[in-house]
Amino acid sequence: MFGESARISGLGISNSIAKSRDPHALMANPAGLAGLEDTEVVSTYEDRDSGTIRDGATCLTLKNIGLKIRYMTIPEIEKRDESGALLGNMDYSEDQLAAAYGFKLSPLLAVGVGLKIFTRSLDRRNSLGSAANVGAIYQASDNVSFGGVVENIGGQSSLNKEGPTHSTPMTTRLGYRASVASNLYILGGMAFSRENDPVWSFGAEYLAFNIITLRAGYDTGGESYDALSGGIGLNLSKSLKLDYSVNSHPVLGNTHALSVTFAFPKKPAETAQAK
Repeated sequence: MFGESARISGLGISNSIAKSRDPHALMANPAGLAGLEDTEVVSTYEDRDSGTIRDGATCLTLKNIGLKIRYMTIPEIEKRDESGALLGNMDYSEDQLAAAYGFKLSPLLAVGVGLKIFTRSLDRRNSLGSAANVGAIYQASDNVSFGGVVENIGGQSSLNKEGPTHSTPMTTRLGYRASVASNLYILGGMAFSRENDPVWSFGAEYLAFNIITLRAGYDTGGESYDALSGGIGLNLSKSLKLDYSVNSHPVLGNTHALSVTFAFPKKPAETAQAK
């Protein structure tokens, strides 16, 4: 899974499904955008395989509406024939534009929908595709919430635009978030599709002194990472937050991600003048 923020990749994406009022929700569950009041910008850079793979994304949230631009490049991939002989190198790139909207159906239930359009290029072959996401978050109590999202609904892509169309498998994710102590949350989730067995994940998030957030996650399937993930967040001010995560992969090595979140708080209403 590429194109996540450091906050999400440090926990694992399935562990982040049930978090509400979060500008990073555009990358996990669009229902998490519901209830946002401030304008926020999240910019992420991800480095994998000692810089061989570069991935970046910028998200803008305007209250409960989110917009995302994302890119990824993998230069100089070895190209070989059926016998294994080296034929040369080729490059891979991917660009994505996404939008999402979250809203409250009731004080306890939020829903959201997202749409993404992407292009991919490999060895001078181009593809164009699109897909939709639909999600929901239920706030069972002040300390417990549940979430679900269906990804890649109607996902289609075509090679060289006029080539055959390919379907992208849908994935369903379910997750929960529970506060078990002051500023300590435990998280869990699962992901499944028709092509794969269910994958389970678990995680924890702890906010210390309202400044430092520690994160850790475990994913039984690994997806595009190894099983373990971790991260740290710094709340530098009401307007500026930094998040860092590290993951590993048995082939691609370590992945480091850094996200910067800028918030533009809503100005408080002017107090009525005394008569």
